[in-house]
Amino acid sequence: MDAFYDSDVNAAGKSYATKAGLLKNFDHFDNKLFKINETEAAQMDPQQRQVLECTYMALEDAGITRQQIAGQKVGVYIGSMTVDYGDLISTKSQDVTNHTVTGQARAIISNRVSYVFNLTGPSMTIDTACSSSIVALHQAGLALRAGDCSIAICGGVNMLIHPAYFIKLSKAQMLSPTDSATPSQQMQMVYTRGEGCTGTKRGDPVEASALGTFFEKYPRQRHIGSVKTNIGHLEAAAGVAGLIKVLLMMKHDTIVPSLHFDKPNEEIDFDRFQLH
Repeated sequence: MDAFYDSDVNAAGKSYATKAGLLKNFDHFDNKLFKINETEAAQMDPQQRQVLECTYMALEDAGITRQQIAGQKVGVYIGSMTVDYGDLISTKSQDVTNHTVTGQARAIISNRVSYVFNLTGPSMTIDTACSSSIVALHQAGLALRAGDCSIAICGGVNMLIHPAYFIKLSKAQMLSPTDSATPSQQMQMVYTRGEGCTGTKRGDPVEASALGTFFEKYPRQRHIGSVKTNIGHLEAAAGVAGLIKVLLMMKHDTIVPSLHFDKPNEEIDFDRFQLH
């Protein structure tokens, strides 16, 4: 904060954001569980580590063992858009090893899962900016229907571990000065094949209109909301986080309102589209 904060939007090398969602021990990793030695593990982008661990937990929760899927046509589709771990390691540093190129490559985020779990289906890391994880989910669905894989592991990951990204977003004025990446008093929504990412007065009416127009043929009351008001904007992982919130609401048969919302955007026709 002291090194990179400045309330002036145009201050060089500074960000006006004052808050963010921070993870303790984000770089901790049980590399032995995945038979990865410490030298290689040290070069792995923490996003690779997180995806490996989350995949393990997801399979465990589903009651699927590693032995059951080993060698099977299982696809891996992961949404990701940032690779700033490499910015922390100078190319002239002695820390650069033969594992650096694979440790920092975005493609390897998904490929690492396929390799470690011995999966033979399609394996790809998808970058469509903030819609990455929901597009990954969509592509996984297409692959399942096409017979490209029998099971699909899909999701998204996002970790900002270098101040450069906050500086760039601040210059574009895409962050809230009070809630950082969390939209304040504005609405976000997941629609047919995309995930709202701006949380701005200009972007939200476009997204609300797209959503409302699509559902106009279904005459019923509709609720829109966002998980961003709970956990902030997860960039490439935002879409799947929103989906998780929807599934939890379905599971518990309840509608959870967006937090901190008290003033509707005047450019959104809530009455016409029956949006609530």
